[in-house]
Amino acid sequence: PPFPDGSLPPLDGERLRMGLKEAARGNPVSESQAREIVAKAFGLSPSDVRHAEVHRVEDDVALFDVTIEPQNPRDGEAYTGEVLERGGEIVWLRHVRPLGAPRLTYEQGAVKAERDLYARGMRGFVLADGRMGDGFAVYRFVPVQGDVLLFPDAVRVWVALDDGAVVGLDRSSYLAFHRPRDIPAPKLTAEEARRAAESRGKLVYPPRLAITQDQAGREMLAYTFVVEDSGTPYRVFLNAFDGTEEHVELLGRPLEKG
Repeated sequence: PPFPDGSLPPLDGERLRMGLKEAARGNPVSESQAREIVAKAFGLSPSDVRHAEVHRVEDDVALFDVTIEPQNPRDGEAYTGEVLERGGEIVWLRHVRPLGAPRLTYEQGAVKAERDLYARGMRGFVLADGRMGDGFAVYRFVPVQGDVLLFPDAVRVWVALDDGAVVGLDRSSYLAFHRPRDIPAPKLTAEEARRAAESRGKLVYPPRLAITQDQAGREMLAYTFVVEDSGTPYRVFLNAFDGTEEHVELLGRPLEKG
């Protein structure tokens, strides 16, 4: 099933699949262990589970696709996820259920998302940006090496704004790409990047060094910043060596802290 914003679970890119293949290390897990991993990730006990299905999928990397039907499901409610067969790492999770009227703000949802990552042992992340949806908000977190943001390794978290529960988690890029990097010093100064940022609109968040990818998937060092033009926020990535614009992302609700 798609995530709440309509995006599909990952594994649609060759580089991502190859990265996950590299990440699939350790002892293999069984179908029953994969079911238990997903159930535990949602805080489900055996008595909470009415029925579970596990299917082994192999497309460059072997995974278990898990679907759990809870006791007394709400209108098609299900818990789904994918787990690497070797090592048992969770690739993504999705709690499919009706979403009620929002009672939490975007900012409160961000706190819930950050706490969820922390509880899963995923620490040292910065909330880069996010956006509101119909009854939910989705947040993008990126890890940090030194003072450099690692955008290829991003994790996405979907939070239901009716009760603050996490209803989606995408760790695929983090598993596939996260590693220590040899990061060179930029040739462009921070002040030069700031002047370039201010020429593009109202500066929302100042330039910060980041690793990003070009259209061919090659990693590069860039300055990233958020500007607002006519009320629309967007994130810009400038090459940290020659100042050329690499790419631009249209944002919903930008947040960055850390």
